[in-house]
Amino acid sequence: MRISRRSSCAATPIIAANITMPSATSRPAIRTPKPRWRCSPGDGASSFPCAPDFTADKAPALWAPELAAATVVLDSAPPGYADARQVDLASLGDIVADQILPSGRHVVLADGEGKHRVWLRETRPGRRLAFVIATDRRFSLRAAVAQRFDRRMRGLAGGPSPVGCRPTPFQRNRLILLLNLLDAEQAKASRREMASVLVYRGMAPLRGAEWKASNERRRTQRLVDEAIKLRSGGYRVLLGGG
Repeated sequence: MRISRRSSCAATPIIAANITMPSATSRPAIRTPKPRWRCSPGDGASSFPCAPDFTADKAPALWAPELAAATVVLDSAPPGYADARQVDLASLGDIVADQILPSGRHVVLADGEGKHRVWLRETRPGRRLAFVIATDRRFSLRAAVAQRFDRRMRGLAGGPSPVGCRPTPFQRNRLILLLNLLDAEQAKASRREMASVLVYRGMAPLRGAEWKASNERRRTQRLVDEAIKLRSGGYRVLLGGG
């Protein structure tokens, strides 16, 4: 059936349902040879392997679909569903990550304007598939992601990833700063060193009472607190589109 929504989402042939996706902690471990690295199930990566020695472009993490709104979900179409189609992922471009789990096949496809993340809940060959979109608060974003992948399957340019699937230039710069602050925190740098090297580059050193009473010290501490919160699970908000 089609969804009636007051947005362009209604143009995409999809099945919408209040689906309950498998929790990150309930999925069995991968039965292939175990790598030496493994993400924690609580981190949103569903125990999928991700290699810390490679960049995210070369070895993207396979985030749990219930957390990552940018994941397209495909499953067997109901009988008589006219918009169902067979999907050959290999024909759509370079596959940069691919895992078969009991929950289905999880794939990341390369695209110059933003990767496609796909969860095939039906993996038997020859099956006709349809989009499944959870009707949660991220419905609009999930539907826009499905529309983009639908264009790719029809041989058209998918276009850029929807807003919410990629950081703005401001957000990117801020995230880089927060990551640098986490590195500095791990290296046991003082707040004053963080301020002068990372937050206020080129700042004249502040000393004693002047530093303790300064706005620079307070802002640096707030940024460090934000970085630690991000590391401790706050990044899940980013996976959901903000």
